[in-house]
Amino acid sequence: MTHDGGPRTAPAVSSIDARTWKRSALRLGEGTRPPWPWLLPLALLPLLALGTWWGIAHIEDQVESTAPALLREAGIDTSGLTFEASYRDLEVGGVLPPGVDAARIGQVLGNSSSSDGADIRSVSIVASIGASPTEPEPSPATPTPPPPSTDASPPDELAPPTTAVPPPDSAEPTTLITVVYDGATVALEGIVATEAQSEELATSAAEVVGPDRVRNELTVDGSAPATSERLTVLAATITTFGNLTQAEAVLSTTNLDVTGTAANRRARRPTQAALLEARGLGLATDTDLRVEAASPMTLAEETAALGSELRGLQAEVAETIVFTSSSIALGPDARVTLDKVVDAMRRYPQPVVEVGGHTDTDGSSPFNELLSQTRADAVVAYLIARGIPADRLVAIGYGESRLLVDDSTEPGKRQNRRVEFVAKEAF
Repeated sequence: MTHDGGPRTAPAVSSIDARTWKRSALRLGEGTRPPWPWLLPLALLPLLALGTWWGIAHIEDQVESTAPALLREAGIDTSGLTFEASYRDLEVGGVLPPGVDAARIGQVLGNSSSSDGADIRSVSIVASIGASPTEPEPSPATPTPPPPSTDASPPDELAPPTTAVPPPDSAEPTTLITVVYDGATVALEGIVATEAQSEELATSAAEVVGPDRVRNELTVDGSAPATSERLTVLAATITTFGNLTQAEAVLSTTNLDVTGTAANRRARRPTQAALLEARGLGLATDTDLRVEAASPMTLAEETAALGSELRGLQAEVAETIVFTSSSIALGPDARVTLDKVVDAMRRYPQPVVEVGGHTDTDGSSPFNELLSQTRADAVVAYLIARGIPADRLVAIGYGESRLLVDDSTEPGKRQNRRVEFVAKEAF
């Protein structure tokens, strides 16, 4: 952050209310025009841009969540599909479920509409999307059967029954390996063909919980049918369990099924992506990863937790939320940091947050107070645009009244020019 204002030329002001811009505080010197008229238009421009950006992001989230719901309503399995929205345009990738082609996907989504305005404008199926390996190839036309024989056959020469014998794949699948993750430990049970396969799975589990919390009860049996490729996919799936709160994976002769819970929708995506590899090896997958409701916390507990997270972000805040001289514009790095503040406030929805703006001692006290208030207002405006309720936020400009360190050096001035977040139970 650079210099906050010009040299002190204003007469001393005995007391200024931190929440109120007093007209008497705007006179920076005789004949000087108040600075706020030109600051207000600058404030409006980033707010308009932020509103547009937030609206687009909101629509994209709606499109990405609506598309799989529409397909499931049409009876289409979405566990192998991926969805990526760019405004209202949707791109579908992944692996097609058995019996469904790309045209059917496009038909269902292309006819969709949404009452909240996030309708899907266009649907594109990426070139790499493939059919499920378990889906049979289209068979040629059935040949016309020969006419029945007119020759009489004696009773002991009757043809055998024509009931078709089920193919081997239609047999009931046999469970080979079960993996249970309870949030703290991983248990491995079942059979593998080699000791190396057992170690591979145990190593993957150790990446999630540490080697001391892995219970490996796998039995080595050279006749175990699971191939090394399928075991590698299972191992990769296990490594994603750290994103979940609990999970269970079952590898059978035909399937790799995963059930579990996640803290949010995004936390499920690494596991879903890993299961795409299983489908590529001919395994069917049945995934049931549910987003769980968070355990209720008291207001005091949430305030303490949010305050801890905000203090942990303070170094990043000081590094990224910086302003050029007399500016209130937020840069890209500042927005990335503020999005982390948004995420924290969403996790703890009860506390309120004070956004405090601070300056160094360069310039007049009235100007610095005004400038710090305007910058705090800009930060609050961004948080509101990202969906944080306005009644959970207050902006206060403290000017130079709360210096952290000696302000006589340039490093000290940089440290004093800052924005701070304070979690509170109430204002």
